Amino acid sequence: MKISVDLEEIKLIAGKADKLLLEINTEKELAKLLNLQLQIEEAIVNAQKLIEEAGLKLNPNFKSVEGDLIKASYRAYGQKYYLEEDKIEQLPVEMYFKEVVTKFKPNIDAIENWMEKNGGLPYGVVAPERIKSLKITLKKDKGE
Repeated sequence: MKISVDLEEIKLIAGKADKLLLEINTEKELAKLLNLQLQIEEAIVNAQKLIEEAGLKLNPNFKSVEGDLIKASYRAYGQKYYLEEDKIEQLPVEMYFKEVVTKFKPNIDAIENWMEKNGGLPYGVVAPERIKSLKITLKKDKGE
């Protein structure tokens, strides 16, 4: 796969993004950027696979590889061990911790009903500032 990028063209396209609602060409130009982003992400994933395969081939316990500009780290994610709870009685107590966790989640419908009736939030409920953002995506072709 060969990807060439004209950074000046990208700056021009991005600089016209505010005209999306006014010009059909802007939509096409943004679609070009999104397609380029997908191609770059795919190339990065392929490079990661190649680095992983080469690293594991050289050393099954490899952890990272570094260059002058990048570092590629290889590690496991997620929980290392799980307990089979139906067998917990057979495990020595020092093999696990017993936790009781209570989590309170807001009942949005009840809170909004309260607000309609009382004109404000109930005591003990906070409405944090929520960050909004715009996400631009490519529409899937009907044939895909």
